[in-house]
Amino acid sequence: MFPYPKLLHKKNVLTALMSLLICPGSVNTEIWDTPTIHSHSNFDLSQILTPEIVAATILHTVLLPEQAVIQELTIMSNAGVL
Repeated sequence: MFPYPKLLHKKNVLTALMSLLICPGSVNTEIWDTPTIHSHSNFDLSQILTPEIVAATILHTVLLPEQAVIQELTIMSNAGVL
């Protein structure tokens, strides 16, 4: 998708730094708690990602063995795109 993570990986491979581009879909945060969103939306916010799901995914990624790397990750709700 984006060339930046691959460029960073090539540059940091000798320094043991890890880079990760994470692209979450809609995440149920306070940004959804506005009158504008509520008046123009007919979707169930309980169906979108929670911050905890995104955080757990990032944690899983950084806890991989050093022989494995995820450079780019897109995480979406199984309900689809809102």
